[in-house]
This record gives sequence, C-alpha cells and structure tokens, in this order.
Amino acid sequence: MVDGSRCLRVMPNILGPRPTGNHWVSYAYDWIDLLGQAEQDEAEKLAVQRKQNFVRIRPSSVEIMHMDLALSWPAHYLASAP
Repeated sequence: MVDGSRCLRVMPNILGPRPTGNHWVSYAYDWIDLLGQAEQDEAEKLAVQRKQNFVRIRPSSVEIMHMDLALSWPAHYLASAP
C-alpha cells in the first residue's frame, strides 16, 4: 500500500490540454551575470543549483501496474463486507 501510494504521488497530474508555458529560448548568460553568480554566497549557490537540477523520475509501467493492484486490493477484499 505504501509503495502504491508513493507511486501515485509521483504520477504526472495532467488534466486536459497542456497549459501555455514559456516559449522563449533559454537565457544566455553574459560576463556580468556570471560574475554576479560567482559572488553569491554559498547558500544561494546551492539553492540555485538544487532548483536547476530538479528532476522528477516517473514510474515505469510495471510500477504503475503494481500500484493499481495494491490500491485496488482493499476494494476487492472489502467488497463483500457490510
């Protein structure tokens, strides 16, 4: 049940068409920007790096199948109970 809930939590939550997003190209840093980034304190550097390196790993089809089985098990087990 725990693994099934964990898998459900990382599933993409897509309802309807994709919302409009940012269509601009990625920003090219110039020398002033890079100099300002080098002068940041260590906590800000780590926060920016964490934000830039964030990756959401999506579950595989086998994990999704196991999630469906685990989350539907109580309904099958308790279907005959009043």
